[in-house]
Amino acid sequence: MHWAEQRRYRTAFAIASFLPAIVVVALAVWATGDPVADRLLSLDYRMFLDGPRATVIRFSVMLGLVVVLQIGMSTIVILHTMEKRDDMSMGNKVTWIVLCFLIGSIFLPLFYFRKLRRWRG
Repeated sequence: MHWAEQRRYRTAFAIASFLPAIVVVALAVWATGDPVADRLLSLDYRMFLDGPRATVIRFSVMLGLVVVLQIGMSTIVILHTMEKRDDMSMGNKVTWIVLCFLIGSIFLPLFYFRKLRRWRG
């Protein structure tokens, strides 16, 4: 049985697909109130080297979390579309994979709502 055929796994994917967007929004809100985080968000390399260590570490952990979540969730999208989605053309599969990998904070929830929510295999 494929994981997407069970409702609890689709629910877990739905929750996890919103995590990158939540972390990105939290990072943006934090950066608006902290001038150091604002300079870090603009990827000022001098601030990474000379900035307050606690702020640099917090920023790096949040940014790393977004990257790891998007890559992990995109891997699930790749496996699901290539193995089980016979109803999608190859171009459609590749488009969803690339969009979920590059802009995952937006397209992972869209993939869930458009392609996975009511999928029955």
